[in-house]
Amino acid sequence: MTRRAGISAARLFVALLTLVLCAQHAAAFDEIEDALRASDAEFRDELAALAEQCRAVGELDAAKKLAAWHVERSHSRFVVFDIDDAAQWADAATDSWQAKFVALRTVRAARLFDIAHKAAKLKRRSEAYALLWETLREDPQHAEARRMLGFERVGDRWALPFAAKQLRIGRVWHKQFGWIAAEDVARYEQGERKSGDRWVSAEQDARRHREIRNGWRVETEHFVVTTNHSLEEGVRLATELERLHRAWRLVFVDYWMADGEFEKLFAPADKPEKSAFVPPPERKNRHRVTCYRDREEYVRALQTAQPRVAMSLGVYLDNGRCAYFFAGDEQHPATVLHEATHQLFKESKATTKQPGTRHGMWLIEAAACYMESLRPYDGYDTVGERDAGRFPAAVEKITEQFYVPLAELAAMSSDDLQRHRDVAKVYSQAAGAMTFLLHADEGRYRLPAMVTLDALYQGRAVPGTLAAACDKTYEELDTAYVEFIKAQTNGRIKNAE
Repeated sequence: MTRRAGISAARLFVALLTLVLCAQHAAAFDEIEDALRASDAEFRDELAALAEQCRAVGELDAAKKLAAWHVERSHSRFVVFDIDDAAQWADAATDSWQAKFVALRTVRAARLFDIAHKAAKLKRRSEAYALLWETLREDPQHAEARRMLGFERVGDRWALPFAAKQLRIGRVWHKQFGWIAAEDVARYEQGERKSGDRWVSAEQDARRHREIRNGWRVETEHFVVTTNHSLEEGVRLATELERLHRAWRLVFVDYWMADGEFEKLFAPADKPEKSAFVPPPERKNRHRVTCYRDREEYVRALQTAQPRVAMSLGVYLDNGRCAYFFAGDEQHPATVLHEATHQLFKESKATTKQPGTRHGMWLIEAAACYMESLRPYDGYDTVGERDAGRFPAAVEKITEQFYVPLAELAAMSSDDLQRHRDVAKVYSQAAGAMTFLLHADEGRYRLPAMVTLDALYQGRAVPGTLAAACDKTYEELDTAYVEFIKAQTNGRIKNAE
């Protein structure tokens, strides 16, 4: 077979696969949307009625909380709920309005769980997975949703496998010090630190961990962070990485979850012969992260392996399967989100050694740029809001008449991309393009983007894979992207294709 024939065959395979999947998605879209709209409208009305009852008896704070509880559903962003925060609300149900509130949410959770199963049956994987988390936001004690997402019961609590193991041996999670023995909390808070079997001062502990080879080691469910800055910095960074991990898995579920795993996850509970799903065990090989005390030490440690490291604020090196950052005011949170996203794509399943080397690197970078838009709120996070991350810069580039055609981007090697004279502008465009692919036309191009990312990481992609997956020419996608950007500015942009 000639190289041209091989490329054509690869393009045809991806196109046919994606068209079949997208046809299934489109047919199911209206049914799921209608069910969610009806459930949302009923829940909003119930919350409004309960809030009015609270106002009538002077419970103004309660009314305010009830009015703010429901998070509007939108195709323009992803919402990632904080289940721990929701659990605190459920546990607080002691007086009449709280009891009614929890009752409303329990009914709501059951409806969302049913819709999740309908979405799964109709092959709407992204919606089904997100609805499982939303189910737990409304009913943190929903046992089946907990089981499906890998939680274990430990006493009267639910925890993921690593956290469950810590709880069973008497440890608790401390927001400053990580996992420590429950009986040690008071002494830690008074400034003491455990060193083997003895106690030392925080200053002595800092001297012991001064070198990175002896750094503090902070373990969480999915990460191991080593740092010689401080224990508190290691815990802070690990917490932010776990926040990213939760959001990344929700946004890119079509990338990391295999078809067979998805089918087992949603197998009918009354058909045990088909329900072969086993919740994931504790992750043994966690994502490794090293955080140096300052930028100077970061550069000194990595400049041999990465000659241009002085120009960076962080880097993921896939040959060592480790992400590297530094502490201090010079660090930027977006860099951590960006580089750790590369790590999650590379390490969450088997991939080719160097994806995107010959072509397609722009889409890999686009996914990492997109995750820079992760934004925390009270009780939930969002990804993809139009005023977050690099999207405002993407709009600005179109306004300035800067645009690199997608066909040109798709053909670029990783070296071509990094050497581009306007590489920073290209990255901004990439962030905008990923936002377009994930959200335009109610997510029309979301699955094609996932299929293309998977093909890149598996080494099966060709420059035309994305266009074939979208069933569009790159010129058509260029036009659609610019129109998408125009829509964000009420059309106040001239043509830039």
